Amino acid sequence: ADGATNTHTLQMKCQSLSVQCEASGFAPLTLEMSWEVKGSDGKSRPLDSSSMTGHKQAWDGTYSQSMWLELDTSKMDLGTGGELTCVAVHPGGTRRSSTSLSIIGN
Repeated sequence: ADGATNTHTLQMKCQSLSVQCEASGFAPLTLEMSWEVKGSDGKSRPLDSSSMTGHKQAWDGTYSQSMWLELDTSKMDLGTGGELTCVAVHPGGTRRSSTSLSIIGN
């Protein structure tokens, strides 16, 4: 895997949101997944309030695994927005998928 980053934009009116990240097509099974958030101050920090699903094995011997995050923007001090990144670290490489958060009021 290469270090490619996928970017999407998400506008939020609510304070809480459930976000999912899925890694698929990897082998061997060894995989670490985590979340990072970058606030309007430009600083990235890890988020540890996520939960992982059990892995699934496909017919071709590769695996997939998902991670969920309950995002509470009222506790994150993001101001008007930030960037949420799912990080998957595997012996074959590291992949990142980012979502821009736009906080548009309560």
